[in-house]
Amino acid sequence: MLLNRRNFQAAALAGLASASCPTFAQTKEVVIGQVASLSGANGADLGQGLQLGIRAHLEAVNARGGVNTRKIKLVSLDDEYLPERTVQLTKELIDTHKPVALLGYRGTANTLALMKSKVLEDTGVPLIGTLSGAAEIQGAPMIFHVRTSYPQEISQLVLQLSRLGMTRLGLFYVDDAFGKSGREAVLNAAKSSGSQVTVEAAYDKAADKVEVSIQAAVEKLVAAKPQAVVMVAVGEPVYSFVKQAKAKSNAIRLFSISVVNPSAVIEKVGLDAAKGIGFSQVFPFPFSDGTVLSREYRAALKKVDAKAQPNYFSLEGYVYAKVLVDAIRRSGSNPTAVSVKAALDAYPSTDLGGFIVNFNPQTKNGASFSDLTIISSTGKLMK
Repeated sequence: MLLNRRNFQAAALAGLASASCPTFAQTKEVVIGQVASLSGANGADLGQGLQLGIRAHLEAVNARGGVNTRKIKLVSLDDEYLPERTVQLTKELIDTHKPVALLGYRGTANTLALMKSKVLEDTGVPLIGTLSGAAEIQGAPMIFHVRTSYPQEISQLVLQLSRLGMTRLGLFYVDDAFGKSGREAVLNAAKSSGSQVTVEAAYDKAADKVEVSIQAAVEKLVAAKPQAVVMVAVGEPVYSFVKQAKAKSNAIRLFSISVVNPSAVIEKVGLDAAKGIGFSQVFPFPFSDGTVLSREYRAALKKVDAKAQPNYFSLEGYVYAKVLVDAIRRSGSNPTAVSVKAALDAYPSTDLGGFIVNFNPQTKNGASFSDLTIISSTGKLMK
């Protein structure tokens, strides 16, 4: 049974959390939990990447003896990118597995549903890292973000496009919370940079409408001939849009925000259609040893899965886990949700090896990194 906030705080203040509250009883292992899209057509590779990166860091930590002599156990559940399942599975995970914290969630609508449910506040369990930069989720009391916000990411992307002479922009976005948040960020960024969104088109992600609406969006955007099209979309609809848009006009310039996997784009649409597509990024380049963080991540990834290829999403999961493990270490020898939350509230500005984490007390976002990459003619992602 979930504790309400008042009862939980009373137990914590009395020093009885581990005795009177089975959710946070001391065990040999420290349990942390993840609920994310590990299957389905809406970017399951993102959730899988987060999970792989989390595992890579945890296995490296456990191989060194764990944190304060205790191993860390990850419990991952698959919400299939469905917001109602995100909430349901989070409640089940907290009830059944008693985690001291959660990490590696994914999706704007999913995170908004979690916020609306109040499950984190009611149980006192903090969440570190959700793969969304939407403005609407910044500042939630129990969520600590380690990903640059969409407004900041998109502002940097639009500014970079304007510097390249691309000021007449098209916008392709999904008609949901994620897409609308991104749309607003694109419009605001264009206005502040002196650019203009001259044409925009949304698609309906309902199964019986998605392809028809994507086809209509392609027709509208190609006909308008913008200098660049910013895509605020994810998963199979992105691949469908790219295929159709490139078939109509190979000269169209396409740019995606960081929630799309460049490797998946190449795999799904082919190199001829994928080459030249640009991607904003909010983590350091994972395909070389250019930073201490990327060197450490690549070594850990190889140990957990020798066949795994580095990418931005497993690096993101690795960073989430790195921050959470550090917070657990700072929380003492008997970590609880209360002590981990306190450690995160007091978390100092920290350089993870080329990636700074410095939590803003209002937004609870610790990241501000941005970069731009492009798929080369050989299929490599280049800076």
